[in-house]
Amino acid sequence: MSQRVARGRTDSASIEVKAEPEALYAVFADATGDALTGEMTISWRFEPIASASRVTIKAENVPPGISQADHDAGLRSSLDNRRNFID
Repeated sequence: MSQRVARGRTDSASIEVKAEPEALYAVFADATGDALTGEMTISWRFEPIASASRVTIKAENVPPGISQADHDAGLRSSLDNRRNFID
């Protein structure tokens, strides 16, 4: 079962969290202008390697007004927040 959580200008819903280290989220961006509005799907996969983890992030259906640089910065920030939460 997914739960929608409102945070500022985005809503997110967990679509699926599998037994293996993978999570799939639907994210709805609601902004002024159609180019920044829409629902995208982001999957996170965590693989243990040595004393760290490899994280693979796949984003699909990203609204066309979100530049790759901005999206990369947002994903890096999310990854940093996850790391700070765990540390």
